[in-house]
Formats: sequence, C-alpha cells, structure tokens
Amino acid sequence: MMISFNSFTSKADIINDQESDSNELEFSESNEEDRNSSDLEISSDENSDKSTDKLEINDENKIEDKSGEVSKLEISGLREDLTRAQKAVQDITPYNDDEKEMLDKYNQAVAELNDQIDKIEQNQSRPEGAVGGSQILDVQTIPTRIQLLIRIGRAIRFGTTELSNKVVAAHTKLAEYVTTGILYTLNPFASSSQIMDYINQWDALEQELLQYPDLQPQDIATIYKKASVSRQLADARRVMNENRRFKGFSIKYLEEPIRQTSAMLWRITVTCGELDEQVEKLNKAVEKITGPKVRASNIEFMEGDKGYIQIDKKTKIRPVIRPEEVKNKDYILYSSNSYIARVSGDEIIPLKTGNVNIIAVSKDSGVKKAFNLQIVGPGEVLENLPQLDPSGDNNIDLSEFYK
Repeated sequence: MMISFNSFTSKADIINDQESDSNELEFSESNEEDRNSSDLEISSDENSDKSTDKLEINDENKIEDKSGEVSKLEISGLREDLTRAQKAVQDITPYNDDEKEMLDKYNQAVAELNDQIDKIEQNQSRPEGAVGGSQILDVQTIPTRIQLLIRIGRAIRFGTTELSNKVVAAHTKLAEYVTTGILYTLNPFASSSQIMDYINQWDALEQELLQYPDLQPQDIATIYKKASVSRQLADARRVMNENRRFKGFSIKYLEEPIRQTSAMLWRITVTCGELDEQVEKLNKAVEKITGPKVRASNIEFMEGDKGYIQIDKKTKIRPVIRPEEVKNKDYILYSSNSYIARVSGDEIIPLKTGNVNIIAVSKDSGVKKAFNLQIVGPGEVLENLPQLDPSGDNNIDLSEFYK
C-alpha cells in the first residue's frame, strides 16, 4: 500500500487535505476565536444543508429523510448502526502491515463516533440549563458519518477479497478512498451533503477497480496476493486443529502442504502462478478430510449471452452460477467500459450508445462470464438481438438524440 495514514493526524492536516480537493472548507488554525467564528465557510446552500442534515440511516445503501424527528434523535438506533459498521470488518484478519493499518484506523473511527454518541446521550439527559459534555460533531450529521463508515468497511473487505488478485495500483487507489473517507468521518466541519457525496462515489470506484488488470502467473506475487493465500492457509490450519483429536486422523495429510505453502509465502520472488499451484495442492489435501468442495465452474445468464437496451431505460441481467451444487452463488457485476454503461448493485445504467460487456464474476471461484450489451437510441429497435426488459427509466440528457 503506498498511502500512509500517519500523515493524517491533525485537524490542520484534515483541512489541508480537503482544501486540495475543493474550496468548500476554509479554516484558520492560528486563532481559536477565528476557528469558532466565521473563517469556516461551507459553500453549500443553507437550505440544502438543513434538508440533507436531517437524515437517518434506513439500511446499508439508503438514507431516509426524518426531518421531523431530528430533535428526538434515537440513541439506540445510532448504536445499532455503529455496531453494524464494526461488524463489517470484525472477521477480517490482517495479513500485512497495510491491512492492519487500515483496520486500526477504521476501529479508531468507530471508537471516536461511539464516544460522541455517549456525549450526545449524556447531554440529552442533563437538566435544562446544565453544562453539557464536550461534543465536537454535529448531532444531525452522526447518522451520515456512520453510513460512511459502513461503506468504508465494505471497501476494506472488497480489497481483501475481490481485489486480491489485482495489480498494486488498484489497491493504492482503494487506500486513497479509505483514507479520505475516515478523514471525512471524523472531520467536524464536514456537512451531511459533503459526506453523502463521498459515499456515492463508491459504486463508480468499485467498477473502476474491477477493470484494473489481473495479476498474471509470471508476475511476482504482491502483498495482497500473499494475504489472500494466507487466509486459505489459516483455513487449512483450522481444519487440521479441529480434526487432530479424532481417532484415525493422520496429521500428515495436511502438515506437509501447510509447511510448503507457508515457506513459499516467505519467498520474495515467488510468482502468482507458483502460489496458485501450491494453493491447489493445499485445497486438495483439505478436501481429503472435509470432503470435496464443489466450486463454481461456469456462469450462464437467464437472458442468454447478448441483448440490447434503449439508452433511456435501465435494465438487469441475471447470472446463474453452475453447477447447481455450488453453495456460494454470490457474484459481482461490472462494466468493461464505464463510459458506455455502469453497474450499480445489480442494475445496468446506460450512459451513451455503443457496445459494452457486462462481466459477472463468481465469488466462489473467480470464474468470469461476459454478457454483450448493445445500447441504442430511445425508441430504436434491433431485429437481430433480443431486447432486455427495462427495470426503470434512466435519467439521462437525451437532447443530442432530438437535434
């Protein structure tokens, strides 16, 4: 990871970082009175802030307007959402310094927000006129900050799973998103609208990262590739420890492949191909004890392998993981060209006319399959391709089609 969290340790650093990205915040740290008065300027419209600040978390991807209830902020709901943010990363074991640093900073942010919620609760329970505790963050922005933490947790998990076989540049860009996101979470001068804008950047970034090149067999294994193998090694050790007490179990089945895999991880020049071959041997040894695991070997689409959609409509495709016996049928979708179409969740959003592949990737085995999508003008019909069912209207400027 090429980004260090250690350089973001003070409020001044936070503000300097934000000033380089936008002119929305102005801050002078030389005078305490100035900092508390008028030097900080949020450029967003006052009425807009009032509307966007009155937010409450509804689920992971949606924030619901609760403007009439802001004055009666439910502490229990905030704690529940913060717990969900912490659970987003609690089972991730860091296998290199970069992963550990990200998780440490993430957990520090969770602890800081929890402390702020404690102070909110204490202040709300004080008699009228009593002096309250020191509360830095605006009460009304807390739900949005927690929502950002949940999104950052998703990004960290994404980096340790789907992104593990990508080139280093992809991890560097992901680290930038995580780093800046944590700064936004703890920055007392960030408004709800600014935080929401940053949250909404994730879907596009996820699509961009998935388009980065995969590591090739001849490439030197990155620390992220090794971290992924370390997780599989930990699973093999767990299987060995769980079964060593059973009569008839011979430790030799797993001891040698575990030793060989562990030794290979220490080699600086080990290639991705060498690691993949060794992991395959390790998995076969594990399956002698646990039984064979059926892995995803193919992906089909219920819509066939190609189709078209009009640019003023959104659409969906439905991947089917094969064979049927595969337990983990989860997948991710991404666009081969995010300038022609992007993917948000499981929905395809056309951006311009043209041809693009929508790629499905199995989370079980990493097997991929492409669906070829042709995007045509509004009302246009193609006789030689099946038309996909629209999932909704696409809010896009169509003026160029009506000149």
